[in-house]
Amino acid sequence: MGKAFPKTTIEGPTPATIREGVGMPIMSMTMIVEEEEGSKVDEEATPSLTAKKGKGSTYEVINVLRNLVEIVEMEESVSKKQNTGTEEDVISDLPGDILQHILSFLPVKCVVATSCLSKRWRYIWTKVQVVDFEDVLFYSPIGEEPERRKNFMNFVDKLLSFPIMLHKFSFSLHGEFDESLLQTWISTVIERKVQHLSLTICLFGQSFVFPSSLYGCGSLISLKLEMNNSNLEVPTLIFLPNLKTLHLSFITFPDDSSTQNLFSSCPVLEELIIDNCKCIDMKKLCISVTTLKRLTLDSPYDEREEKEMVGCVIKIYAANLISFRCRSYVSGDYDIGHLSSLVDAEINLLHNPLDKDRMEETGIVACKLLQFMSNVKVLKICNGTFKCLSYRKDLLRYLPTFHNLIHLEVNSKVIDTIQVLIDVLQVSPNLEHLVLTRGFCSYFDTGDDVCMLNTTRSCLFVHLKAAAFMNFEGYKTESYLLKFLLENARVLEKVAIECSNLSPKKMQRVMKLILMLPKLSESCVIEFF
Repeated sequence: MGKAFPKTTIEGPTPATIREGVGMPIMSMTMIVEEEEGSKVDEEATPSLTAKKGKGSTYEVINVLRNLVEIVEMEESVSKKQNTGTEEDVISDLPGDILQHILSFLPVKCVVATSCLSKRWRYIWTKVQVVDFEDVLFYSPIGEEPERRKNFMNFVDKLLSFPIMLHKFSFSLHGEFDESLLQTWISTVIERKVQHLSLTICLFGQSFVFPSSLYGCGSLISLKLEMNNSNLEVPTLIFLPNLKTLHLSFITFPDDSSTQNLFSSCPVLEELIIDNCKCIDMKKLCISVTTLKRLTLDSPYDEREEKEMVGCVIKIYAANLISFRCRSYVSGDYDIGHLSSLVDAEINLLHNPLDKDRMEETGIVACKLLQFMSNVKVLKICNGTFKCLSYRKDLLRYLPTFHNLIHLEVNSKVIDTIQVLIDVLQVSPNLEHLVLTRGFCSYFDTGDDVCMLNTTRSCLFVHLKAAAFMNFEGYKTESYLLKFLLENARVLEKVAIECSNLSPKKMQRVMKLILMLPKLSESCVIEFF
């Protein structure tokens, strides 16, 4: 263990108003920071604190705190020398924007506490425009939550009374809170012209309605709303003129019209994420936004959600959509406009394999969804999607031709759906990259289906340049597919095979057999890892 820094007790922020409003229980904290063996923080290392935002990991936050303590020690040392007139204050050499950037990585409780470090730091925190409130950081062991929660509310109340400008504001609350007080806080933040707002409101046994000012905030660029599956009550009048990113999580949509009104009231919306939201008693979920570029539909793994989705039609009209990610139970139907600009898509359809009565319908709807993806360039097909497609009789007849598809990733263990994979390959004439991430299963390992490729070999793998077989175990089916690929891919450059699950002896045997396979492309390299 290296040398330890002196134990530093912070009694609260210097501004008397905050110290009085919050009280000692919430702002008293003890920081004990230990320096790694042989490490040293000097003046030349200080500029590294200007790392780009977004890296705010726990490790980096600890480093920031370590540097803050080091700065305090440096100032104390320099101050003593200043009294003799021999040294200048090195803290004054750090620009204010650098100090503010450092603080933007920390929870708000730590940010305000830095006002006690020195005179130089006293009001730096009031200029920080990135504020992150996490209520659980203020809570103590079981039994003290009510008092701590009260202190937290006092702290937020006092902090928002300061005229600080907010660029980014994150708020996370769990438990029981006064609804009117929460609405006041949110309204205050909106008045400060916040641009990026994240609100997680999980009130136990309480419903919550966001203030109407939220739905008319002209400064918002990104907005995330998360609730504990509570209804999202939205007003009739909504206008978010600059909102580009909207993220809705764990929210229940009460009806068709309110969600459609919300989406259509964002004239420049570019990204929409609907994450683990519920559509109860909804006949349709309509997303009609011409400016939309990225769309994510991520449903919860819940059988009740499947029943709700069966009666709901998903309508998407987004002519400029570039990226589409769908992880959801197969809905009652899909109605999607022409997606001529689509670049990448990820389709992960969920279904109940015990629902025998709906198998054929599931296959029809799943195939219909893929038809809307016909212009995609990068396609990732996951888990249950292949199983859903296998329910479609005469699948090849109904699949679209993916003329633009150059990269296909199959993120699903190929079990009894090898024929579905073959059908998809046959309608992908310009494919350049093929990735099979989860391998094959031995239960249906006959290789017979792969033999059918011989009848269509002239139109397969014409442009294939690279392929990857993950979790390769040498089963007949995957070996036949690999053999066929090597024999027919004229411009193939590389095949990567991951077989780490095999024993060393079996791996050597499999590698030897693969390297003996004939290759149409003389320049093809086979790599094992």
